[in-house]
Amino acid sequence: MLRGRPLHRAQDLDVADGVGSRRRGEVARTTTDEYIAGAIVEDKQMLLRVLVVVAAVGAVSSGAGAMSLKFSWAGYRACSTRSPAFTLSDVPTETAQLAFRMIDREVPTYPHGGGTVPYHGKGEIPAGAFLYKGPCPPSGQQHAYEWTVQALDRNGKAIGSATAAEKFPSR
Repeated sequence: MLRGRPLHRAQDLDVADGVGSRRRGEVARTTTDEYIAGAIVEDKQMLLRVLVVVAAVGAVSSGAGAMSLKFSWAGYRACSTRSPAFTLSDVPTETAQLAFRMIDREVPTYPHGGGTVPYHGKGEIPAGAFLYKGPCPPSGQQHAYEWTVQALDRNGKAIGSATAAEKFPSR
C-alpha cells in the first residue's frame, strides 16, 4: 500500500530541493498522502476559478442581472379589468415586448389571462396598459395572485422572465 509512504526516492529521480540536489538514496519529503492532498486542493482551486469565469461570462453575455418585477394592489378595485402598474429592472437589452400573465395561487386553473405590451427600454409599465380578468376572490376571502412577465425579443423568443406575487385584497 502506498498511503503514507514516500512518493519518490532520489535514486529513482533527481529532485531539486531549492538548495541543491538531494544525495542519492535520500527519501523525498513528499508522501503520497501529501501529494494527493495537494492535488485535491489544486483541483478545487482550479474548479473554483472555472466557476467564477463561467459565472462572469454568463453575466456579461446576458447583458443584465436577474430580471425583476414589482407591482402593488394598493388602491386597486376588486374585479377590475385594468392591469396594475408594474416596475421592471434588469430587462435584457434585446427586449422588444413584455408578455404578462397572472394566476390565482388558490385557483390556478381560473383563466385570468394577461397581456403583451411593446417595450421601449423603460422599467415603468403604467396601470391599464392591457385588459385582463382582474383579481376577484369570493367575498371575505384573500387570495395570492402571481404575475409572471416574459421579455421577448423581436422574433418572439423568451430571453428573460421574472415573477412577483401579492395577496388581494391587501389587509
